[in-house]
Amino acid sequence: MRNGDRYRLSHDRFVALAVVMDDESRVRATPGWTMRQLMAHVVGVCVDLVNGNVGDWAEPNWTAAQVDHRTDRSREQLLEEWAAVLPEACRIIDDPSEFGLDGVFGRVPLIDLLVHEDDVRESMGGTRDIDPDDWAIVAPHRLANLDGMVQASALPPLRVRTHEGDDWMVGGGEAVHELRLPRQELWRSLTGRRSRRAVQGYEWNTDPTSYLPAWVSSSFGWPAD
Repeated sequence: MRNGDRYRLSHDRFVALAVVMDDESRVRATPGWTMRQLMAHVVGVCVDLVNGNVGDWAEPNWTAAQVDHRTDRSREQLLEEWAAVLPEACRIIDDPSEFGLDGVFGRVPLIDLLVHEDDVRESMGGTRDIDPDDWAIVAPHRLANLDGMVQASALPPLRVRTHEGDDWMVGGGEAVHELRLPRQELWRSLTGRRSRRAVQGYEWNTDPTSYLPAWVSSSFGWPAD
């Protein structure tokens, strides 16, 4: 299955979850957004991708503009806008180079939507384990980010192992310390969806304090407990 197809599947799951939430419900681990504001963001991401407005991808001003631009739109209008650009967005995700974009845009729109899909699910009290095929796309991206952050912070090399069998080496060289945790917790915590206390409570064989600044790359920082 191509990445564009995976994006469409996540879109369908997101919509199915979103339509049963109240527009003004707060969504867990987002920057103070309501459900309607989160919808405005995910729709805005898709529209910006199609329009080539990706120079400030994931920057706070970029996401804020998506929400502000759609302040007065209803849920139905947002879903219609998303549906209108979805086919073109999926084509771009399948082959960004055909549209003059860097290859990273073949995965980051999908990763962003998967993150927010789980934000909604957790806000409703639900849980799930990330689909292994989605994880195959997400994992190399998150691994590269974490490795870069650990190396940039000059931290001792770290081995990260999940209960499902993932075995990451980050920081270069032979691992000095080790962390074990469920895959879903690795995925969610690296996207800033777990509190500092939660990350500290994982199975570290060392004091994790020095690794915490490298753990969350989100510009929104740590969520509350």
